[in-house]
Amino acid sequence: MNETLAATLGELQAQIYWLHDAEDFTELASAVATIYMKLGYTQQQAETAGNLISEAYQLADDAALAQQAGNFDKEMQFYYQAKDKLTQVETTLVYQTSIAIHQKRQKAGGRRQKENLSHKGKRYEADVSFLVLRISQRMFLIFCPQGARFVPFSSFCLLPSALCLSFYQMKWWMYFRHKQKLQILLHLFLQNFQAVGLINLLTALKLTYFLMEIGRVHKLRDIETTKHNAIKYWTELLKIKPPQYPYLG
Repeated sequence: MNETLAATLGELQAQIYWLHDAEDFTELASAVATIYMKLGYTQQQAETAGNLISEAYQLADDAALAQQAGNFDKEMQFYYQAKDKLTQVETTLVYQTSIAIHQKRQKAGGRRQKENLSHKGKRYEADVSFLVLRISQRMFLIFCPQGARFVPFSSFCLLPSALCLSFYQMKWWMYFRHKQKLQILLHLFLQNFQAVGLINLLTALKLTYFLMEIGRVHKLRDIETTKHNAIKYWTELLKIKPPQYPYLG
């Protein structure tokens, strides 16, 4: 079941990149909506999310044009408008409620699965999650090119929150167009880590790798390898059934 679903989602995801290249935003919205319907969301939720993500793509393209024109302020304005669209997607998909339900189920099943897990252990896991994000912050400060006009990392949301996903998504879109490979890698990782959590750290790393490969082969115009990597991405993600999906287009 998961293998078939992963194959369908991977093909749709690859199709979206080519639809974006062709500027066919109507079909892009439809493909995104199909992904979310396959993931179990209602038709209304899926179609709303699809339209919002399509609009976010268009705003990101407008930002790229502003970048080419050397208008930094206009570029950032478009990127933050794109982020707002992606935040609306998260609201539409009720990610916060999904997380709360997931946490309740974890607590209910915790006695059976981890009877020896103490409150101290839970605090330790949260502390480590925070530490991982702090390390990422230091990486950003160390490797960010001197004098580059980037939004300070201090504006990042460093505690687990669904609303962070839209910010990370917007940032790696921006860095992709600025050809800042390290920043792309960092923000892809943070987006996936934020969604799947510390317990699935290895999964977050794998998802980041697959997405980087998707970007690399897409630039080579290799749709079959793009599909292959996208299917591997969804296969890995569906194994853990996260309370929220890091995928936002």
